[in-house]
Amino acid sequence: MWLYERNLCFKWISRPEPKEDTVLKIDAFLAFSHVDVDLIKEYLDKLEKGPRQYQLRFYQRDWQIGASIPDCILESIECSKRVIILMTNNFVNSSWGMFEFRSAIKATSMDPNKRLLVILYPNVNLDNLEPELKRYMTYNTYLRRDDPQFWRKLMYSMPHKEVQCEQSALTECPAIEESQL
Repeated sequence: MWLYERNLCFKWISRPEPKEDTVLKIDAFLAFSHVDVDLIKEYLDKLEKGPRQYQLRFYQRDWQIGASIPDCILESIECSKRVIILMTNNFVNSSWGMFEFRSAIKATSMDPNKRLLVILYPNVNLDNLEPELKRYMTYNTYLRRDDPQFWRKLMYSMPHKEVQCEQSALTECPAIEESQL
């Protein structure tokens, strides 16, 4: 992570990503409960406006008005390299949230280029999850939102992109400061 954050030895440490001409055009689909809309601002600031400028998709901004919600969910998951789920109590208790979670599990199990990133917020009651989804949480890794290293881990889990520098190619890009993460 240290090398990646500083844009050093990028070719040796980065994970292979699908070619740009594939169907995976979006860096990440952000799945969350509409009640938690205030949570997404920090993700937009750090991921879309951050040094690597990831392209995010989420329903309140990017879905066509009047389109079928299940079709929009499936299409967003289909064209994204990552699916980020903000696992809050509101999300766990939402039928649309559970549909997004199930769809993301299915899509990531069928496509090795996709990854599901579950961000577990504090005080979430996982007892309300259906057995198959609870099993997923038991047997797969996830990020805890209250982890002090949360932003470093999330950035490293995103598609690996070099920081674009305006300096000459002979000089190194400056390190990404902790405050930028």
